[in-house]
Amino acid sequence: MGHLAKIPGDSPEVWATYRGAAGGTRRAEVGSELKQIPSLLIVADRGCLKVFHVEATPSYGRVARLGETLPIDAAHGRYRDKFTDQAGAFPTGGTAGQGNSIGERMPLETEEDVRIFRILAGHITELLRDHQGTWGFAAPSEINGAILDGLNPELRDRLTMNLPSDLIHVEPSRLLRHFGAEV
Repeated sequence: MGHLAKIPGDSPEVWATYRGAAGGTRRAEVGSELKQIPSLLIVADRGCLKVFHVEATPSYGRVARLGETLPIDAAHGRYRDKFTDQAGAFPTGGTAGQGNSIGERMPLETEEDVRIFRILAGHITELLRDHQGTWGFAAPSEINGAILDGLNPELRDRLTMNLPSDLIHVEPSRLLRHFGAEV
């Protein structure tokens, strides 16, 4: 999905990205006529993925019920507890053993982030394998696109709501408000 400009004075909770049947995207203000909340909402951050099922109840209207919580173990802990060798120093042959080069292709933190995003995308793919309808997604803006890039295009096409917000600690009773539903 492309980047949509933010209008001054709007908070992230007031706007949501919608994808129409024709594939185009647009933003709609909460309270407008676009309130079709998907039946499956996935909320993630670096350390956890939560799945919510949106159900209609006769007395309370639509409610989000927590289906699964999947902790991402790779995101927790300190680097010094995970890795015990010295930063990948390998002697180079051209300097009579005096020079060392770092044998890592990217910084360790970046490599760990890429691994975590792949794990999250893999979990989302597994969850959506059985779900044939549309779905909504929320993750912090700095990781949202990286997670969605790890999904195959068919799954991304079924994504109808994408919020670049950290909603992992939002109570299920308040989650639908962030996705623009009247509750």
